[in-house]
Amino acid sequence: MKQNKADTPEQQQAAVHAGLELLGTLRLEPSLKATLVQNVTAGTAASGVFYFVYPHAFLPYFDKPTPTGALTTLAVAGYLLYSYIMCVDRVYDDDDRSTGNFFNYWSLQSESLRLMYQLFPPDAEFWSFYSLREEEYVSAIQREALLGEQVDPTAYFEVASGKSAYGKLAIDGLRGLYGQQAQRHAQLLASHDAFSRGTQILDDIQDLRFDIARQHSTYVTNMIVTSAALGTGVGRIPPEKNEEARKYFYASGLASEAYTLAIAQFTEAIELLPAATPSAWLDLIRYFIRKSESARALVEERFTPAVNARP
Repeated sequence: MKQNKADTPEQQQAAVHAGLELLGTLRLEPSLKATLVQNVTAGTAASGVFYFVYPHAFLPYFDKPTPTGALTTLAVAGYLLYSYIMCVDRVYDDDDRSTGNFFNYWSLQSESLRLMYQLFPPDAEFWSFYSLREEEYVSAIQREALLGEQVDPTAYFEVASGKSAYGKLAIDGLRGLYGQQAQRHAQLLASHDAFSRGTQILDDIQDLRFDIARQHSTYVTNMIVTSAALGTGVGRIPPEKNEEARKYFYASGLASEAYTLAIAQFTEAIELLPAATPSAWLDLIRYFIRKSESARALVEERFTPAVNARP
């Protein structure tokens, strides 16, 4: 069978236009809808065009053309769910429990489900996958809250994959639209999990100051506490030692190790793909490899004299 090709810039622009048209018809509070449109048109890495047309990233790995309308509906439904998760995370991070916010954010999930039901009847296999993604996500959030002072790497990576579980609905949805392609579906899911593990490491590096301040244990904080006592033995890093811990992380070579681990996850994400088919997904993974390699090189160049600074 002939496989789909990666979108051209013109095709991506057309996909975005179609998605924005559909978004404009949805039953969402006007200011919330305006924010979603702004996020898409701003083209930011976190919430821009790529995640608005997320299923297109995996389209080249599937056979047969998908009806444009169905693909648009799947993409917008996924983006609404993604936005819902981001909003809820922000509410809890900022400790904002206002009823109005929760009602507006819940409407994102409600509209997402309504669109998905337009694509897949209640007895479709897709809903088994949806239930599984929901279970994976909720379990990951619960397990993350229970991570102890010593972070087990296996549990950490399972949490990282689970927190991105809803993103895999783009792959599940394509399987639902195309019919049975079980092996390819499994390979793409595995690649998605590996990519999520890599991005979680990068997020933890970036959020190190914040995580120490709120006493949140991550793989990165665990690297520090198991390599340097910082006057506390093992356990969480005291907030008053935030600056000291972060300096140690970079000067000791731990940051370089963390970037290397992230690169290994991204490399695995490529190796797990069904084939080296040109796709936006492959391009994204390669971008994160380059980004991580550049960050590692910068750290090693700046802190080379102190690489052996561990006690």
